[in-house]
Amino acid sequence: MTAVRAGSLARANLTDYDVIILPAGNYGSVLGEPLLSRVREWTRTGGTLVTLGEASRWAASANLLGTSTELRDGRPDRPAPQGAAADAPRQGGPEKNDKYDYDAAITPTRERPEPTSGVIARVKMNMEHWLSSGTDGDVQAMVEGDRVFKPLTLDRGTNVGIYAEEGALVASGLVWPEVRRQLARKAFLMHEPLGQGHVIAFAEDPNFRGFTELTQLLLMNAVLFGPAR
Repeated sequence: MTAVRAGSLARANLTDYDVIILPAGNYGSVLGEPLLSRVREWTRTGGTLVTLGEASRWAASANLLGTSTELRDGRPDRPAPQGAAADAPRQGGPEKNDKYDYDAAITPTRERPEPTSGVIARVKMNMEHWLSSGTDGDVQAMVEGDRVFKPLTLDRGTNVGIYAEEGALVASGLVWPEVRRQLARKAFLMHEPLGQGHVIAFAEDPNFRGFTELTQLLLMNAVLFGPAR
């Protein structure tokens, strides 16, 4: 294993490695288009790219992963195309009944889900997929943040792990009702083939503080089995 700072990745010889793991972070400022193209080509020729937490959000925005995170109202959390008109501002002025809607006036037009802090959520695994090896189909994962990933469509890849239904989602901790509804049945672990390689994305950090042993197993499956497929 070689630890490489993101800012030094451009100087690395990617062909020396089978797997690249991107810990949580936004890589948009350090992985410009030339380096991003190298990473994409390295994956196409057999590399395994593993992204964790916020790095998976970045991978989706960089078109390495065929999904997106959601805004609070369920819309995709994608930047508007260059030159497109901005979202219309919310109307907080007088309405037909002449009542001023203060809540509407102060609500952002693009608002992410309410952050979740340290909740243990139930995840259902696809037992026909090699990333599920060593599990019995039910996993509990630490959820921290505001990431809600739309599931991959069948033509893009496999949702190896999805959050449980709303009533069974929370194993421990507090989740606001609207977040519970939005998070239920959404993607936790995604696998998207890319050429001869793989993009494996975790919605959360499977190695949270070094003690989430069952989801650590999923990370080890990605690292060990990905290059062998």
